[in-house]
Amino acid sequence: MLVGIITSVHPNNGLVSGGINVTIIGSNLGFNSDITEVLLVGQAATILSKTDDQIIVQTASLENPSGGLGDVTVISAALGSTTSVNAFQYHAGM
Repeated sequence: MLVGIITSVHPNNGLVSGGINVTIIGSNLGFNSDITEVLLVGQAATILSKTDDQIIVQTASLENPSGGLGDVTVISAALGSTTSVNAFQYHAGM
């Protein structure tokens, strides 16, 4: 069985208001079209493009106005979920 791994998340932080494009790089993240969901700190992100080794998403707004640090999770119908622990942080801004 293939095991997914996330090697980088860039940028690794964004405003709680959302709207930031984030690139997730790794291997065996899914088979392109079967990548069904990406979660940043538990919040679903909009998938803009996806391959088995790179996904670009746009962050959603976070309900918690103070932000927070959390996991990045890629969900694939064929390969299950791949998680990078504490890989993204929402912040309130300046």
